[in-house]
Amino acid sequence: MKIDSWIKTFFDNLYNGILIIDTDEIVKYINPAYSRITKVNYDEIVGKKLREIRPGARLPNVLTAKKPIAGVLREEFGIEYSVNMSPIFEESELIGAISVVSNIDDIYKLYSDIDKYKS
Repeated sequence: MKIDSWIKTFFDNLYNGILIIDTDEIVKYINPAYSRITKVNYDEIVGKKLREIRPGARLPNVLTAKKPIAGVLREEFGIEYSVNMSPIFEESELIGAISVVSNIDDIYKLYSDIDKYKS
């Protein structure tokens, strides 16, 4: 699996964290937001088997089931985040899986801002 430069630029600029693995569970890419949210550095994880670096990772289960998993709550280093995971298909062939990570504190702040706006 190759991440082309246009897609990499897009992912690099997202606010949510992105992690992509191939069918061998090798991490192919993380964006800066993934590092910011999870405190995992690019060099620590990219090119390595996901479960060797993050033993509790559920993204490999998405490869096996070929179905998404949504709303998984995680906490590490005092940071709570939500994870949504999906398989990646190319012309009906499974080629990997993607994890989208959102900081829960950001979600709480958004709800608070909405409540203030409604008042």
